[in-house]
Amino acid sequence: MSHVKQIASIQQITRSGVLLALGWDDQQYGDFLMQQADAYLQYHIGADVEGVQQIKQTRQFWAWWRNHWHRRDVLFLTEIKHLAPAEKGLFYQITHDAEAIEFTPHHLVMEHTFATDVINPICGRAKVERRVSI
Repeated sequence: MSHVKQIASIQQITRSGVLLALGWDDQQYGDFLMQQADAYLQYHIGADVEGVQQIKQTRQFWAWWRNHWHRRDVLFLTEIKHLAPAEKGLFYQITHDAEAIEFTPHHLVMEHTFATDVINPICGRAKVERRVSI
């Protein structure tokens, strides 16, 4: 199994644990994840609606977001052992609140996004695939 598939499998197991702990289904989980991604981008980027949409369309942002979301899911699962069922939902919202997230995407994510989705279309540059021979 490849490293990427192993990570995806671990993330799916973690997600299943969260769904069970909260009594949510996949739709509720996905909706909350998307709502917080939107809130995060709006909080950090501001009123630049077009910029938010451009970033949301990049693989790099979503890979980064999913990885950090998973880390918060793991934290949630390790901290809920002594919580009442009614407290788990509130704790999940607190640990995943977009405005409380203090980290930002690595500059390479933002630079790649800006170059491929803003600069290249404005300058009329086509996406160029680079191949390296070994």
